[in-house]
Amino acid sequence: MTDGTPEASRTALPRLDQVLRELGFVTDAEIRSALQRQRSHGGRLGENLVELGHLSRTQLMQALSRQFGLPWRHLEVKDIPSELAERIPDPGIHGGLMVPLSWDAEAGNLVLAVNDPADVEALQALRSEFGASGLELYLVPDLELAGVRQALAAPGEEAHPEEAHGEEAHPEEAHREEAYGEDRGIELSDLPSSDGRDHLTPPDPSDTGAHPARRVLMITPGPQNRSFLPTVFAREGVELDVVDGLDQVAEALKARRFDAVLVDAERAESFQMWVRGGKLPPLPSDFGVFPSVSGALLANPVPYAEVVRSLQAMVEALAELRTRGQQTPPPYGLLARDARALGRAEGLPTVAVDALHLAVHLLLPPRPAIPRAAPRAPGVQGPFEAFSSSRELAVRMRFPWPVEEVLDRTLALFLGGGTPEPPGRVDPRVARAAQILALVWFHHILTPSGTEGEDDGLQMRTVLRQAGTRLASLDLVEAYLRVIEARQEAGDLRDVAQVLLVGSDRVRALGGRLARRGLRPVVTRDLMDAQGMAERRTPDAILVDDAAVPGPVAPFARVAKLDAALQLYVITDSSDPSYTLELLEAGIDDVFSPPHDLDLVAARVAGAVASRSRVRSAFRVRGGAFSATLRAFPFLDLLQRLQHGLKSVRIELSRPSTGEEAVLFLEGGRPVHAASGDRVGPDVIYRVMAWGDDGEFTVHAESDIPPPTLRDPLEALLMEGRRRLDEGRR
Repeated sequence: MTDGTPEASRTALPRLDQVLRELGFVTDAEIRSALQRQRSHGGRLGENLVELGHLSRTQLMQALSRQFGLPWRHLEVKDIPSELAERIPDPGIHGGLMVPLSWDAEAGNLVLAVNDPADVEALQALRSEFGASGLELYLVPDLELAGVRQALAAPGEEAHPEEAHGEEAHPEEAHREEAYGEDRGIELSDLPSSDGRDHLTPPDPSDTGAHPARRVLMITPGPQNRSFLPTVFAREGVELDVVDGLDQVAEALKARRFDAVLVDAERAESFQMWVRGGKLPPLPSDFGVFPSVSGALLANPVPYAEVVRSLQAMVEALAELRTRGQQTPPPYGLLARDARALGRAEGLPTVAVDALHLAVHLLLPPRPAIPRAAPRAPGVQGPFEAFSSSRELAVRMRFPWPVEEVLDRTLALFLGGGTPEPPGRVDPRVARAAQILALVWFHHILTPSGTEGEDDGLQMRTVLRQAGTRLASLDLVEAYLRVIEARQEAGDLRDVAQVLLVGSDRVRALGGRLARRGLRPVVTRDLMDAQGMAERRTPDAILVDDAAVPGPVAPFARVAKLDAALQLYVITDSSDPSYTLELLEAGIDDVFSPPHDLDLVAARVAGAVASRSRVRSAFRVRGGAFSATLRAFPFLDLLQRLQHGLKSVRIELSRPSTGEEAVLFLEGGRPVHAASGDRVGPDVIYRVMAWGDDGEFTVHAESDIPPPTLRDPLEALLMEGRRRLDEGRR
């Protein structure tokens, strides 16, 4: 939704169950069971599918992204600019949450994270408050939106009740009435049965409407837990079985499938011995240890998510310090993004996924950097630098999940050292996490990125599948490839966005911040070298530190901006407005003058790259043709991309505000003919360039090309058009 008006009607959207079926995520039987649970427990279809284990959170967001035609993303507090933190609106009347991500007052463009893009009233109210002419929307999970809002709330300000509940809502049914029952007192269950266990009565199989609720197995010697907690859990839609002793635990795991296991601290050591000794059937991926029920509720005044976010920020800053001397900062943001996504896809519990994020930032790439043009086999020596110090940091961190064991097993996978330990000696979740870490590290550090064209994509798949024979199981490799594909389908067209940094120490420090934001920084000291690198592989953006490069920047900018899609930035120590104006007139997209806040610079550049990616994702096929607005896809970008693709097309353009229309023909990417009313030739192109973002277009494949009225190359036409626009402004 980038054209400025959230006019989509809910009735015009496909139903979520239809989207889920088309994606192959769920079956009809699973949807029926979720609808039955919805009738008895309330909630939304998506969250009920997740609670029943039929759907992952990632799959749900992918489906919602397709349903609403919007990209989705994760959200953290650090993603919110400080100047927008105080402009977060109250929830909409239907519970919709919105958080501003960026605001371009000059262009009138407001970027929002939302959980309900169909809450038109709330969106229009916020748009009016900002005076925005255009909105760009991202879908974000409810819990993340609520967490960010709560973290940014003023001291003493309470979160809204809509945000306080623990169930994650989703926009496919955001306008339903609340389906919660009366607030009744807690009814205690009967005392434990003679065998020491207390089971809830299972659903009657003859009842076609019956379905299993989420099941949890608690291992505890406390009789009060067996008599009291099952009813409490049942009132919240969870079936709790409370057992004690090896025989009872093994019998319960054999008899039923559980979604999670809770272990009393008194039984934690015994439970680990049972697991390592192979005495228990397969366990669910989600289990944890609690000291006592009251202790679990009272011992954590700060939410786990906030504590982990603080710890992650610490290891990210530590990683930046440890890699400050490297020419090109490691892409920690990409590594963490892929490790977390793959961990979730594999069903690892939240604490294990968070541990993977920490482990990624504790590792250092080998020195000297491995040339990315020459892939290395996964069995080579030296996949990390200073591994012992990384492991020591993991031990001293004392995270409540064995990060150091994950690092040890990751190193062993790379070194190919010996036969794997017998079953039971290693926690299978630790082994899986190590394979994920090794696979992601291999992909981003030891091999080429391989994500640009079809040949590169094939090479990436081939190299990863070869790595699977040593680093991970083939099913995990295929899962990783599916994670990459899902990200691309959700609108992230380029797996890795590259930013070319020209300068020395300052741009290397900036590179670390960009890497944390999921970009791949490449550093060079020389403008000529930067131009050659850009010709070999066009980056998403170039940033030049003018104090660290010889020669003027303006001539380089004029050459680089022949590619209109390329974003170009300069960081300077000069506060002279005339120098800034000179750079802007040369085509620089933005100039960062003192005082410098490198975190803000990184946020601006990363936001611009992400915005350009959204523009590319907005340019999609509709009925055999390409259609978009000039706000979503600028005219110069359109011509550049059609030229690079050597397309033979007919471009039909219109400007609804004035009724003007134009048509442009390209043959093999070369402009051949342009017409608008009585006008033909170059003047038509100059006129359309003057429209700015006020217009729309449709591109059709064309083989019947008219006689030529355009003879200059595209670059010359665009440069002349820019010159005329500049003269008109002056």
